[in-house]
Amino acid sequence: MAKILLADDDRIITEQVSRWLQTVEGHIVETVSDGKEALDRLKLYDYDLVILDWNMPNGSGIDVCRSFRASRGNLPILMLTANSALSDKEIGFNTGADDYLTKPFDLKELSLRVKALLRRPAQLRDPVYQVGEIRLDTNKKQVYKCGKLIELTPREYVLLEVLMKADGRFLTAEEIANKIWTSESDASPLAVKTVVSRLKSKLCDTAQSLIIHNVHGRGYCVRSPEENV
Repeated sequence: MAKILLADDDRIITEQVSRWLQTVEGHIVETVSDGKEALDRLKLYDYDLVILDWNMPNGSGIDVCRSFRASRGNLPILMLTANSALSDKEIGFNTGADDYLTKPFDLKELSLRVKALLRRPAQLRDPVYQVGEIRLDTNKKQVYKCGKLIELTPREYVLLEVLMKADGRFLTAEEIANKIWTSESDASPLAVKTVVSRLKSKLCDTAQSLIIHNVHGRGYCVRSPEENV
């Protein structure tokens, strides 16, 4: 499951793509309709992928891509456009787009492009994380305890993945909420606490197997049971 920013001023396309990526692929999708709002979101929130329409008011997809790359933003970017000329594609790639999809497009092809782009960063690091008895496989999106598959909800899984990737560092409830909820949801610390509590009950049957820790004023972290918190 990934958190995706979709920027397109075509309401019909936005609704179709957003619904498909959320209901079929299980992603979290935030939508904006102009370039300025897209850049504002990228400055404030964490995403795994950006989908940009070429032609938008208040800054085109090319403008957004150029500004984002100039600020050292390195998220995968998929450009959507009705421009099919090779020269236009060259502009997009030279500006920093990672892939290019010409309108109209099949939603299944969109899924394939999204999956390919989301895999790219994972290829640069170990796709498997192990803490204590818990093993998380980012390729399969599955979690095991002592080799036994643990059934998690999508939000429980992504919360555990976020904590494991933090490599023992504490994350505040706000940081976690920004990564696993849409910004419009106004997720509270209590909502984060509720998901953490459910996750703990599924992963840790004894105090000795506890890997998710909460320290007041610091937040949440994942560490092996024998490590000091």
